[in-house]
Amino acid sequence: ANATLNVAAFHADGAAGLGAGSRSGSVTSRVLPCRGRAPIVTAKVVGSGHVSVGILDDAGRPVAGRSVADAIPVLLDATDEEVGWRSERAAPIPERCVLQFELAEATLFTFGFASTARADRAARRDFARAMARLAKAEGRGVLRLWAMFALTTLSCAALRSFSLRLQRCLTRGRKGEVE
Repeated sequence: ANATLNVAAFHADGAAGLGAGSRSGSVTSRVLPCRGRAPIVTAKVVGSGHVSVGILDDAGRPVAGRSVADAIPVLLDATDEEVGWRSERAAPIPERCVLQFELAEATLFTFGFASTARADRAARRDFARAMARLAKAEGRGVLRLWAMFALTTLSCAALRSFSLRLQRCLTRGRKGEVE
């Protein structure tokens, strides 16, 4: 293919990638266990570049409605982005398939299949939300505890002041009676 291998700093998934400059290039995978799942890509796209993905069956024939020409191109930097196609009547993704990538002004870092990446991303998002709720609840708890401590301290100070005044009043009254 016309693509070149580049080393680039991008993010955790992007230590090295397959890139193409202003001239587009394509690369084809070996036969992969697709299991009917949509492909995902992690890529960096520059300027007016794109990454398009087509699916071929295990014999190398294009799957109807899922060719590179039918693909909705990835036009921006993407991390585990599920690729799509324009046709609503595309044939199902086979159990075993070959992926065909077309790149222009882009670097492809990783590719895989949707279900595992989407589930991992959803699990991380749910965990982050749960931790945020927990932190918020803990913050409210600490605030309530501080407020209760402050009110208890104020109450104790007020009660002590009142008891000292009462004691002085009672002591003055007794001194007046004795004299």
